Amino acid sequence: DIRELNYQYLQSYDFTDEDIKELCQPTVDYLTGSLCGNYEQTLKFLGLKHKDKVLMPKETWQKALLLGEDMINDPNIIYHINKLINKKIDNAKIGKLICNGNYQQLSGDPFLLMQHICGLKETGLLQAKECYSSYWINKTNELVVFRSPMIGHNNIRKMTVIDSDEAQYWYQYMGNVFITNGFDSACMALSGADMDNLNLSM
Repeated sequence: DIRELNYQYLQSYDFTDEDIKELCQPTVDYLTGSLCGNYEQTLKFLGLKHKDKVLMPKETWQKALLLGEDMINDPNIIYHINKLINKKIDNAKIGKLICNGNYQQLSGDPFLLMQHICGLKETGLLQAKECYSSYWINKTNELVVFRSPMIGHNNIRKMTVIDSDEAQYWYQYMGNVFITNGFDSACMALSGADMDNLNLSM
């Protein structure tokens, strides 16, 4: 549900001070919880699950923290956590901010492809500026789509998420796949998308 932006995704926008504050807030909240010594937030920041003793981390200090909540006050552990937090802060300064997003495999419209193969009229299930993603259907009806590497604002596309019964039926087995239409220039704009991977955000 969370992706990390980068300077390429941000350089094309003209942000106001309020826009910047809103954009940075999730990252600030994420880091603040760890900075303030909140045990649960710190584990989340480190990507650790305290109930999962089977997949123990390799780092000794992380093992100690996982096995004992009181270890959050240990000077050595505080040092390592602060070091990681400072690195995240430095990364945030160059645009590595967290946002609501998802990383998906990209596909053209298979329905349109089959119409073409069978010599039928090519209508497709998606029209220009439309897309399908089972992940996003219940979250939003508009997406901003990015695919690295990016050069400028022409590589960004805003698309409408379609959730018609017909689309849900024909694409029901395409779980974490982002399906784009065959009637606009989105694929060319997305760095000549060759149907691999892309970032999506609300």
